[in-house]
Amino acid sequence: MGGVLQAVAVQGGYANVGVGPRLVILNISNPAAPVVLAQTSVFRGIVRDVAVAGNHVYVFPSGAFTTTVTLHNTGAEKGGALESTLALYAREDSQWVKEPTSTLDAAANTLRASLNHLGLFAILGDTLRTVLPIIVKRTGP
Repeated sequence: MGGVLQAVAVQGGYANVGVGPRLVILNISNPAAPVVLAQTSVFRGIVRDVAVAGNHVYVFPSGAFTTTVTLHNTGAEKGGALESTLALYAREDSQWVKEPTSTLDAAANTLRASLNHLGLFAILGDTLRTVLPIIVKRTGP
């Protein structure tokens, strides 16, 4: 097939795969020998996300949309995180990756980011942990 693979959505015996700037639909009823059923023409960006709902496949190429999210908090929700380190993170490949456009306005208790992809997001921050040594004094022979 060729191209960068960044998105997969599986439903039943079909895999909808973002391969570079195209969507490729595979029959995976025999996983050892997937069969290409169809592919789209070239989108204007790399396919970053694919979602399936019923009989519809939704494709989100990079640069296809951008939305700005503004998240408000009271300050109490940050738990033990240092406020100056709060940022919006996206879950990618089993790890949390900071969104590059994430900005914090501590005075207004807001976090803002411009997103161009779907995904699982979280507000994360560093914690300040102090580890104290334990001294055990022996009191007998």
